[in-house]
Amino acid sequence: MDNDRTIQDIKAEIRAIQKETEAIMNSPAFEDSAFESDWSRFVDFLREGVLAELLNDLGIDVRLMAALKVYYTESNGRRSYKEYDIVAESAEELVVVKVETTLRRNDVKEFVKEMKEFTSYSPAYRSKSVFGAMAYKHCESESDLYAERQGLYVIQATGDSAGIVNAECFRPVSFANGASRRPRGHLRLVSSD
Repeated sequence: MDNDRTIQDIKAEIRAIQKETEAIMNSPAFEDSAFESDWSRFVDFLREGVLAELLNDLGIDVRLMAALKVYYTESNGRRSYKEYDIVAESAEELVVVKVETTLRRNDVKEFVKEMKEFTSYSPAYRSKSVFGAMAYKHCESESDLYAERQGLYVIQATGDSAGIVNAECFRPVSFANGASRRPRGHLRLVSSD
């Protein structure tokens, strides 16, 4: 009996610790704490102007950068939403950025699928050229090259800077209106140095 009581006490203690941990992680102060993730610091780093500079160097005159949450109704009538880490907008173009601490091939596949559906969920952007970009700190199995082959801008963070690492001859895919087409004349203007 004493062993059963001890096991029950331990289980109760574990449940209490789990509840306390969940409360801490769900609190508004968590993001400002020492537990702040590499991912959120990386997103903030890009939003603070680094991404705007990189896109401006490409000839995309960014005037707005923010996270985007798009609400929609599923076919079963259920209300849902999609979130995009960073959306950089100019008068004629939109660059949707997915941020990953570690870039993996499956991340790229999923993002390309989301980009093909982007304007169906965000009809306000149908008149713009819509491009995708993946930003990362670490990369697995040449996923960066795979992302480039899919027509995405590839942004690598190195130390306290970041750079677009696509090849000189890279042409991004426009995902406007669910299409996947490479526009003519939209070449990268600067080297990855």
